[in-house]
Amino acid sequence: MADFFNDTWDISMSVIPDFNNDSKTGNSFLQKQSSHCSAARGDNSFFGLSDNVRALILKYKGIEKLYEWQEKCLNLPAVKKRQNLVYSLPTSGGKTLVAEILMLKELILHKNNVIFVLPFVALAQEKVHSLSPFALDLEFYVEEYIGGKGVYPPKKHRKRSVYVCTTEKAAGLIESLLETNRLDEVGMLVIDEVHLIGDASRGPVLEMMLSKLMYVSKNMHIIAMSATVGNLNEISRFLNAQLYNHDFRPVELIEYMKYENKVFRVERNSEKGCNIVQDRVLVENYTPEMKKIDPAFLGLLVHEVIPDDSCLVFCSTKKLCSSFAILICRISMRPLREIKVQEKKALLETMQEENQGNVDEILKKTIPYGVAFHHSGLTNAERKLLEEAFISGTISCICCTSTLAAGVNLPAKRVIISSPYVGMDFLKLSTYKQMSGRAGRTGLTSAGESFLLCEERDMSKVLELLNSSMNCCNSQLTRKNFVNLTMGAIGLKIATTLCDLEKLYSCTLNVIQNESNDIKQTVIQSVNDLDDSEAIIKKENDKFCLTSMAKAAQAANLDINEAKQIYKDLFEAVDSGLLLSNNLHLFYLITPYTAIEDVRLARDVYISV
Repeated sequence: MADFFNDTWDISMSVIPDFNNDSKTGNSFLQKQSSHCSAARGDNSFFGLSDNVRALILKYKGIEKLYEWQEKCLNLPAVKKRQNLVYSLPTSGGKTLVAEILMLKELILHKNNVIFVLPFVALAQEKVHSLSPFALDLEFYVEEYIGGKGVYPPKKHRKRSVYVCTTEKAAGLIESLLETNRLDEVGMLVIDEVHLIGDASRGPVLEMMLSKLMYVSKNMHIIAMSATVGNLNEISRFLNAQLYNHDFRPVELIEYMKYENKVFRVERNSEKGCNIVQDRVLVENYTPEMKKIDPAFLGLLVHEVIPDDSCLVFCSTKKLCSSFAILICRISMRPLREIKVQEKKALLETMQEENQGNVDEILKKTIPYGVAFHHSGLTNAERKLLEEAFISGTISCICCTSTLAAGVNLPAKRVIISSPYVGMDFLKLSTYKQMSGRAGRTGLTSAGESFLLCEERDMSKVLELLNSSMNCCNSQLTRKNFVNLTMGAIGLKIATTLCDLEKLYSCTLNVIQNESNDIKQTVIQSVNDLDDSEAIIKKENDKFCLTSMAKAAQAANLDINEAKQIYKDLFEAVDSGLLLSNNLHLFYLITPYTAIEDVRLARDVYISV
């Protein structure tokens, strides 16, 4: 067994690998759609675009031909008439390329800006990176609305722009365009992972943003895509969109379950559902020490494929990501340290340069083995370098959390789901599909493999999971969200009367899914809540407008009651002698109230103990 903890590296290499070099490794991992594809269109038109666009897709994505479903989707009536479209396919089916071709049509043919909404910062940053070469050749801008980046309202340019946004930033961007009467500059809105409208945290923001657009805009072309939606009909009805659904996967997915040392193959039958059949028994060539370190044989399953092929290990917590990375290295049964030595040294050196000499101590130990971990605890630079190293083959195994399955393009020969739990919660079918769907690399493997590791007591629940229906996407709007929606609509002057607000509410997914609800009563309740909070004033023409405090709350994206508390605290601070030179005083004033409540709760618990 490798003396893992005593191994050290002489990081003295100055050569930095070019992970984007197509000549050796990069291009081999691009989507080679040479099989299971339809022939390219015979004329000089690429869905209305020039052959230059087709050539750029080949140049930057390695895609020569489209899949049959992609051509069919791009020729749907909704696309030709610029109507809204919802489409769904399994992970790795090629959904994003369709959206990108539609965006290019909007930019080049219709001369309109495009908003591309992605749920996670990492996905948005990846999209900025992949669109940038097209922007240079086709002369449009790619503008980031990620983290602290982005200007409200956006600057006007002679050239068209793609605004790549996270959900919250997209909502702010659209509100700024509404406020300045510039929404007509945007001709298309693309929503990736639209099923997250059912997420408790992001869902309300996404639903309120889309509801406003459905209410005010009759010309914007909305494209929504997802791999995991159980109630597509409701989503398409909400967006007044044509629905397209397909079960295409570019490579076969073979699913396995494992408990103890037994591996079971998952067999799917359309009539009988899923059942499991024993496939093999893992050969125990572990020493007693190795078996003690890895009783679940996780490392054995990883070492069956690396370093010749790649492997993703999904972990239920961030802490387990680093723990499993260490485990895989400690039971190394092949000379992993002797493979791509120079590339690994160069990767570590690059990470040191990006982080001013600070590299995670565990990564220093695992990267020489071609193993790493990936989660939100790493810096953006570290995550990006590890992703590029995985694509190039310098890293052959990444231990990660389930968020990596949501869209970062890192397919692998084998995917291992280390537990049927995410945190304390049992897996949902949608999450399982996303993770297992990362198995299989188009053009490199004929099939992908997914392994779900579980204990015998979980077998019945896992079988129930595999035979369950896809999760439905349900509205997460609460009474508080409706109040915020009402205040935002009044502030933007898009709905200022009770009648207008009723029409706006009828555009929400919440009302579509709960048709028995009394819309008028819900509107009156929200208006009364705002009136009680001194947020609105009713004018003689029965129109509502916001008070000064409510306008400030809306501009700062604050709840009206939180804004009132801040206003009160500021006045008390002034009366008590506000000390602008006192950093602690200023720190208290800018601390979010949620954080203050957490501190107070911790203090109360400490006192009680």
